[in-house]
Amino acid sequence: MNSEHSEQRKLIIWASWEIKSIPELALLFSIPNAGKRTQQQAAWMIAEGLKSGVPDLFLPVMRYGKGGLFIEMKSEKGKLSENQIKWRDRLIVQGYEYALCRTAEEAMKNIKEYLR
Repeated sequence: MNSEHSEQRKLIIWASWEIKSIPELALLFSIPNAGKRTQQQAAWMIAEGLKSGVPDLFLPVMRYGKGGLFIEMKSEKGKLSENQIKWRDRLIVQGYEYALCRTAEEAMKNIKEYLR
């Protein structure tokens, strides 16, 4: 079973290869909410606006009346936390597309469909 990290990394590598044919991929970026930090680092980042539950990736490209595509990467058995569910629901209400993806291939498919 592949980790969220390895799948997200594969997705970012794919995006870097595909920028010539899909230039919008240059705008895809990660939101570094996960990871182990010291208490001091965590407090610093929270003071700067870090929020628990924000999706892993964002593609700020408008399509079909949507303000952009947020992607949450999860492992095969990973579950959304309560905060992730709240963020998903709030983002959808605000007019964003949201995709929960368990593999890089699933994320690629969602991005291509969104940009089509």
